[in-house]
Amino acid sequence: MYNAIICRYHEIATKGHNRNMFERCLVDNIRHQTKAVAPCKVQRVRGRVWLEPKEERDFTPGEVAGLCTQLKKVFGLETFSPVVKLPVDMDAIREAAVKMAPEALKPYLEEKERITFRIRARRSGDSIRLSGGTKSLKKLFIDRKIPAAERSRIPVLADDRGILGVYSIGANMDRAAKDIPAAAIQFIKK
Repeated sequence: MYNAIICRYHEIATKGHNRNMFERCLVDNIRHQTKAVAPCKVQRVRGRVWLEPKEERDFTPGEVAGLCTQLKKVFGLETFSPVVKLPVDMDAIREAAVKMAPEALKPYLEEKERITFRIRARRSGDSIRLSGGTKSLKKLFIDRKIPAAERSRIPVLADDRGILGVYSIGANMDRAAKDIPAAAIQFIKK
């Protein structure tokens, strides 16, 4: 089902002129930790590290579990997620979402009859808990040097209980799935 794993790092992004050296060390450490589980391509792309199978195929469920176990041991990673890498094509995205939804939503549907969520702009008082603690979105945007004119254009995923995640920032750890597989659809511009 998953054909890639996206890894996000935090502190390395704040390094100065030696940032490339730290990123190369992180990639080498990821390669070392994961080589026994599955043959992967590991590459840096704009502040993220991508793991993909060496051949054009999906990871097996065993490989995903093994890779996730090994990635937990990599110093410097903030989070990582198995993802489906898709072309920017609405039909392909729709097909993947329909295929993944039953498995990804099964734990929630067992609790509730229906799941609703919305994508909205940020609101005054919005906050999110990441690995470094809880921060207001305003403070996060300032810390990440996101221009004020762009802040209201960043999508916020929310439901009736609050924020689930924020595009380019991450998922709310207070609302993270516990002991169930998480699903994500990653949009890649080709």
